[in-house]
Amino acid sequence: MRKDNTKELHLKLRKAVMDWLLKGEKPPTAIVFDVPMRPNGERADILAASFSRGFHTSVGRKSEATLPQRVAIGAFVCCANRRECLLEYADAREMSDEIARLREERARLEEQIRKEEPELKDQNVLFEELATWDYEKSTNPTYQKIQKSIAWYEEILYNGTKLQHFQEMEFANQLYIVVPEGLIQPEGFREEWGLIWVAEDGTVTVKHEPMQMKTQAAGKLLALKRMLETSTSNNVASLNKKYRHSLKKQ
Repeated sequence: MRKDNTKELHLKLRKAVMDWLLKGEKPPTAIVFDVPMRPNGERADILAASFSRGFHTSVGRKSEATLPQRVAIGAFVCCANRRECLLEYADAREMSDEIARLREERARLEEQIRKEEPELKDQNVLFEELATWDYEKSTNPTYQKIQKSIAWYEEILYNGTKLQHFQEMEFANQLYIVVPEGLIQPEGFREEWGLIWVAEDGTVTVKHEPMQMKTQAAGKLLALKRMLETSTSNNVASLNKKYRHSLKKQ
């Protein structure tokens, strides 16, 4: 009988990410493992929070929390296999390949749009290499069709997954999926999320950088409170004492 080493692999992925975070140029203020974020028991494998000190932010009408003005929270979901990251579809790999193909075609069309629709360029940029284009307003029907196709495939692959649920909660600035090296390819991966590979020797490689997610103050407060609650059960954490006291009062 083949041994199921999923638990051991999860622990390896978590440890690798923790080491990577702590050895970075700006280590987070707090790192907590296995944080329950939803009533159904869904947990973030790792939550990492970084914040500045000495600011006060109102959260809701009934209470005020001593939250730093700039709170950055990263959520990490570790997956030992593809089934844990994506919904169970027999043709999931084929759909990922199709997303990658469509993105290549989209890049080609964006080059064409830059030539044919110069009015879509942001005129407030001084340097040409930093120019941005509002491709969503393009009148190119093929481009719009490709955008809809990419969104459709991503909806099938990711809607209902743990990381999608976390995105909808609007508590994390960045979202990451952590997998063994090579398990998921970045070419067909969801554009908003970060993808981290962990090699056999524990080396961490960010294969796809995450975008900045929309967040709400109430969502961040919830995440910090859950980090504090979870840290009392021997998980790795180092919340600043001032904010720990404030969160306990909420």
